[in-house]
Amino acid sequence: MNMSTESKSDLLSGDFFNLSLDEILTADDSDPGRLTLSSLVDFCASKSSTDIHIKAGEPSRVRVAGKLVPAFVEDGDPIILTKDIFEAMRYTMGFTLGVNGNKVWRMGDKQVRVQYFSHILGEHLTMRIQPLFAPSLEQILGAQNPLLQTLQNASGLVLVTGPIGSGKTTLAAALAQHWASDAKHIFTLEDPIEYLLHSKTGLLTQVNACLTDSKLNPEATPFEEAITTALRSDIDGIFFGEIRTAQTLIRALEFAAAREPVVATFHAGSIADALVRAVSMATRELGADTAKLSIAQALHSIIYTDLAFDKDDKPVSVAVSFPFREPKAKELISKFEPLELGRSIEMLLKSGSSQLGYINREVAVNLAIAEGALPNLAKAALPPELQMADY
Repeated sequence: MNMSTESKSDLLSGDFFNLSLDEILTADDSDPGRLTLSSLVDFCASKSSTDIHIKAGEPSRVRVAGKLVPAFVEDGDPIILTKDIFEAMRYTMGFTLGVNGNKVWRMGDKQVRVQYFSHILGEHLTMRIQPLFAPSLEQILGAQNPLLQTLQNASGLVLVTGPIGSGKTTLAAALAQHWASDAKHIFTLEDPIEYLLHSKTGLLTQVNACLTDSKLNPEATPFEEAITTALRSDIDGIFFGEIRTAQTLIRALEFAAAREPVVATFHAGSIADALVRAVSMATRELGADTAKLSIAQALHSIIYTDLAFDKDDKPVSVAVSFPFREPKAKELISKFEPLELGRSIEMLLKSGSSQLGYINREVAVNLAIAEGALPNLAKAALPPELQMADY
């Protein structure tokens, strides 16, 4: 989707998501479910929170500065959400009892993603509030971050990893958008599309592609069809919303081996864990030797991201980065000793130049502090004592 800043308002008045406020909130303004939902969203916005968890018989909780806290408190005690109110909220958002589903509620330049599911102990509504449009890479990393230069000239696969809620998708989407700003055509395969990307000088094509089981997302474009479309679309780079399967990883490696810039999110607890998981996934399809060779040829860097918070509890990215373009880094893949990876990566991070993409924990924390994160919270996000899981 190619879109300049000036055309954002046109899109907001359209039906990109095929869902309007009235379609999601079926009840009128006096309905208790709608009133409670509005109060939760307002509370979430006031606390710069991103996530809301709603269950009958428990307090509604929102995630503030990384922790879940009760949304409504009376006389010091959390207010329990009754079953009647929960059912009213489920109804007003258009979900059917026992039928799992996802919806998007668009409000101006914000969007609320809602997931409803039932489980052994009842029902659960999870809501995530985020901007409709992706921020710029400079806004996430800071204008003085040396990663901006190394990522701008990326040729190969950039994996963005870190814990849930650490900003992986936001950073990866912003990087795809950043590449497009260099008058490039960037193609995205997302499941689902989370941000709308835009560039005044480049072109962005966003496709809702099925990256896992088509039964889970029947409205999405089948994976191989989406890949074929990308190959025929004169692309300069590609963004995989998330690598979840060996098939997706192999395709990402194929693009990256041709020195095309590729970025993808990847679930792992550290840089070393991401490398181990990638080699393991690729080995199942290619065999161990070919898998390691493919990854060594294609991998540009792995970024481990986490969040610190400023005085207003707004998130600031703390991004550790390890490049794989130099022989001493590629050697880690060819030798591939998983139990030694954390220590080896730590040593290279300490000795490598940040201008080449080596951003260690100390540098990442100092960059976050320079962007406004409180020193104690930034250091809490990536503690000063040695923890191999950080790498």
